[in-house]
Amino acid sequence: MRTIERRRASVGQGLVINMQNELMNKMRATVAALPLANLVEAFELTNAKQGEEVPVVRGVLMDALEARDAAAFEAWMDCTDPALMDLPSRFFTAAH
Repeated sequence: MRTIERRRASVGQGLVINMQNELMNKMRATVAALPLANLVEAFELTNAKQGEEVPVVRGVLMDALEARDAAAFEAWMDCTDPALMDLPSRFFTAAH
Protein backbone atom coordinates (compact mmCIF):
# COMPACT_ATOMS: atom_id res chain seq x y z
CA MET A 1 0.00 0.00 0.00
CA ARG A 2 2.76 2.45 0.83
CA THR A 3 4.43 1.89 -2.52
CA ILE A 4 1.23 2.87 -4.33
CA GLU A 5 0.88 5.99 -2.17
CA ARG A 6 4.47 6.99 -2.91
CA ARG A 7 3.92 6.48 -6.63
CA ARG A 8 0.78 8.59 -6.53
CA ALA A 9 2.63 11.32 -4.64
CA SER A 10 5.48 11.16 -7.14
CA VAL A 11 3.12 11.36 -10.13
CA GLY A 12 1.24 14.25 -8.50
CA GLN A 13 4.48 16.06 -7.82
CA GLY A 14 5.56 15.52 -11.43
CA LEU A 15 2.31 17.01 -12.67
CA VAL A 16 2.76 20.09 -10.47
CA ILE A 17 6.32 20.57 -11.76
CA ASN A 18 5.13 20.22 -15.36
CA MET A 19 2.38 22.78 -14.75
CA GLN A 20 4.86 25.18 -13.15
CA ASN A 21 7.23 24.81 -16.11
CA GLU A 22 4.37 25.38 -18.53
CA LEU A 23 3.29 28.52 -16.69
CA MET A 24 6.87 29.83 -16.63
CA ASN A 25 7.20 29.26 -20.37
CA LYS A 26 3.94 31.10 -21.00
CA MET A 27 5.05 33.98 -18.78
CA ARG A 28 8.41 34.19 -20.57
CA ALA A 29 6.69 34.25 -23.96
CA THR A 30 4.26 36.95 -22.84
CA VAL A 31 7.04 39.07 -21.36
CA ALA A 32 9.25 38.64 -24.44
CA ALA A 33 6.51 40.18 -26.59
CA LEU A 34 6.25 43.35 -24.48
CA PRO A 35 7.83 46.62 -25.62
CA LEU A 36 10.89 47.67 -23.62
CA ALA A 37 9.03 50.50 -21.89
CA ASN A 38 6.43 48.02 -20.63
CA LEU A 39 9.11 45.64 -19.34
CA VAL A 40 10.74 48.44 -17.38
CA GLU A 41 7.41 49.64 -16.04
CA ALA A 42 6.41 46.12 -15.02
CA PHE A 43 9.66 45.66 -13.13
CA GLU A 44 9.28 48.99 -11.34
CA LEU A 45 5.70 48.11 -10.38
CA THR A 46 7.04 45.09 -8.51
CA ASN A 47 8.88 47.47 -6.14
CA ALA A 48 5.62 47.98 -4.23
CA LYS A 49 4.60 44.31 -4.26
CA GLN A 50 5.17 41.57 -1.76
CA GLY A 51 4.69 37.86 -2.05
CA GLU A 52 6.53 34.72 -2.91
CA GLU A 53 5.86 35.20 -6.63
CA VAL A 54 7.61 38.60 -6.82
CA PRO A 55 11.17 37.23 -7.12
CA VAL A 56 10.04 34.85 -9.86
CA VAL A 57 8.33 37.63 -11.83
CA ARG A 58 11.32 39.93 -11.35
CA GLY A 59 13.64 37.19 -12.58
CA VAL A 60 11.64 36.71 -15.77
CA LEU A 61 11.50 40.47 -16.36
CA MET A 62 15.23 40.81 -15.72
CA ASP A 63 16.00 38.02 -18.21
CA ALA A 64 13.93 39.84 -20.82
CA LEU A 65 15.59 43.18 -20.08
CA GLU A 66 19.04 41.64 -20.38
CA ALA A 67 18.09 40.05 -23.70
CA ARG A 68 16.92 43.42 -25.05
CA ASP A 69 19.93 45.50 -24.03
CA ALA A 70 22.84 43.69 -22.40
CA ALA A 71 24.90 46.88 -21.96
CA ALA A 72 22.10 48.72 -20.14
CA PHE A 73 21.44 45.64 -18.05
CA GLU A 74 25.10 45.40 -17.08
CA ALA A 75 25.19 49.09 -16.12
CA TRP A 76 22.06 48.58 -14.02
CA MET A 77 23.50 45.52 -12.28
CA ASP A 78 26.79 47.34 -11.61
CA CYS A 79 24.96 50.27 -10.00
CA THR A 80 25.85 50.81 -6.36
CA ASP A 81 23.45 53.69 -5.69
CA PRO A 82 20.61 52.25 -3.57
CA ALA A 83 18.19 54.86 -4.94
CA LEU A 84 18.67 53.49 -8.49
CA MET A 85 18.93 49.75 -7.90
CA ASP A 86 15.21 49.14 -8.41
CA LEU A 87 14.83 51.65 -11.26
CA PRO A 88 15.83 50.09 -14.57
CA SER A 89 14.21 53.08 -16.32
CA ARG A 90 17.35 55.03 -15.42
CA PHE A 91 19.47 52.67 -17.51
CA PHE A 92 17.30 51.58 -20.42
CA THR A 93 17.13 54.75 -22.51
CA ALA A 94 14.46 53.51 -24.89
CA ALA A 95 12.15 53.23 -21.90
CA HIS A 96 12.26 56.95 -21.06
